[in-house]
Amino acid sequence: MKVILKKTEIFFKNFLLNLVLLFFRAKKRIDPVTINASQKVLIIRLNRVGDALITTPLIKLVKQNTGASVYVLADAKNRFAFSNNPFIDEVIIYRKGFSGFRKLVKNINSKKFDLVIDSHDDVSFTVTMLVGMIKAPAKAALKKKNSAIFTHTIEKPDPRNTHVLLRVAAIAGALGIKYNPDELKVVVTVPETSNEEMKSILRKRYPEKKLLLGINISAGSDARFWGVENFKRLGKWIKENFDVNLLFTCSPRDLKLALQISSDSDTVFDVPKFDEYTALIKNLDLLFSPDTATVHVASAFSLPVFGLYVHYNTTDMIWSPYSSEFDGIITTEPNFQSVTFEEVINKFKPFLEKYLK
Repeated sequence: MKVILKKTEIFFKNFLLNLVLLFFRAKKRIDPVTINASQKVLIIRLNRVGDALITTPLIKLVKQNTGASVYVLADAKNRFAFSNNPFIDEVIIYRKGFSGFRKLVKNINSKKFDLVIDSHDDVSFTVTMLVGMIKAPAKAALKKKNSAIFTHTIEKPDPRNTHVLLRVAAIAGALGIKYNPDELKVVVTVPETSNEEMKSILRKRYPEKKLLLGINISAGSDARFWGVENFKRLGKWIKENFDVNLLFTCSPRDLKLALQISSDSDTVFDVPKFDEYTALIKNLDLLFSPDTATVHVASAFSLPVFGLYVHYNTTDMIWSPYSSEFDGIITTEPNFQSVTFEEVINKFKPFLEKYLK
């Protein structure tokens, strides 16, 4: 029954998507979009924090190369990833529901944008509908199933061998922007007050200067949680074999798990505010983490990352930290159940030792 309902849902979504594409079809243009400092650009990025972070290089490219006023339409779940960003003039929050959607479109159209960019790597019915209803002379995106509603599309780089950050940044080509991929980087701006407060906390908890190793136990799903016993063994193994300062970080919802993993509550950081959390990551020397937004925060500071990744039922390149030295364990299983402690240690040991020399 569930399979039938799912198939029915997919059928109606595709049917509605085709109607939207037919109704909001745009005239294709080959010439690049010309934008200057007197104009406005709206970049749409919904979904999760990690999605928001990997979009920041594109935002920076647009701002630096056009001087235009750059607005970002963000989700309520990822809006804080755009906070304090010097390349964003305003963040607009997407609200769910028919009434909220209608008010949102009215608000966006009142600002009279010159260019709308859909920065998503895949097709979203919500974003397609939204882009279709926004009145703007130019609309740009990667070439995909909903390309009909855009005036400018860029060939989507192969996801099998192109990092997602580069796939999103490729949209800058619609504006004729040229860039060096090696110079792209996630943008995270930590307020000075948050950074100084975090430094003060870390000095009190770790008075002896040593390499500060952070172990993040939290991920976006239970499938990417390595387990209390594995993390507990990892902490014990590190303390017995290496002279480092060790801390565990987690989301507030995983605090109980973190306290089961570490017997010393002073080594556990559940930092709910994004500014404080990014300040914590900025002050680490090395990060151990499952695949989650934290690795992209780390890449903003070129922090070395050892990651645990689930690469199940996909051929796309993993979302590794783009600007960091990186190594890790990648499983093709749907979760970490088959990832043993010994397997992780055998690979993590030389990675850690490299930064202790």
